[in-house]
Amino acid sequence: MNIQFNNQNVVIIGGTSGIGRATVELFLEAGAKVFFSGRDEVKGKTEETALKKKYKDNVIFIRCDIFNETEVQELAKVIENSGGCDVLVNNAGILLGSKLHETTTEDWNQVINVNQNGIYHTSKYFIPQMIEKQRGSIINTSSVSGLYGDYDCCAYNTSKGAVSNMTKSMALDYAKDNIRINAVCPGSIRTPMYHACADAIGKEKCEKMFTKTYPIGRIGEPIEVAKVILFLASDMASFITGTNIPVDGGLSAHTGQPRFMD
Repeated sequence: MNIQFNNQNVVIIGGTSGIGRATVELFLEAGAKVFFSGRDEVKGKTEETALKKKYKDNVIFIRCDIFNETEVQELAKVIENSGGCDVLVNNAGILLGSKLHETTTEDWNQVINVNQNGIYHTSKYFIPQMIEKQRGSIINTSSVSGLYGDYDCCAYNTSKGAVSNMTKSMALDYAKDNIRINAVCPGSIRTPMYHACADAIGKEKCEKMFTKTYPIGRIGEPIEVAKVILFLASDMASFITGTNIPVDGGLSAHTGQPRFMD
């Protein structure tokens, strides 16, 4: 399957590491001009320098805090002046775990602001560019935690549940403008978020725990989610919109009941 994005502008929010970083390179391989953002300017510029060695001027890092509406407007203006956005990947996200009554107001607001309100801001300022083109594709990174609940992750579950339903609502509103909007719902993927969890509870313990839980018997890799994002953005998925696609090694196929027939 040879998917190409020649002469298309792809914007990847949260593109400096993990799933976002893998997605940046996959779109570059497909011929796109990629603008990627993150809050860490040093890391972003470092990644940009490394990528430019192979992809030259087709890759541009722009620092942006997606909760800062003014910064998002400025980012959108740069893309508009470069021909407008064809594909938007909303990938930024954070996880702060705790039960609801133990979650501080500051932590709750931070998770909601990044995971949920950030997508509101970026979509608000990039969708008009797609409406003008009368075409476009948006892929939101939700989570299996946006489809089902987890222990000790109330804020995260709430934010990702909002992303999953926001995706459906947006898809309905902009289908008439030939803008398709979908979400990927990753399970446990080897990203900085996973490694932080592993560091907190012990790497070996974490690996055994997740490996046992997933029917496919392993943790996912960022590139495996990036490939689904690339597909959803492409014309290969031209009749797909409003979906939340689990990329979770079979986790969401399971009721959670024990294997009582063994």
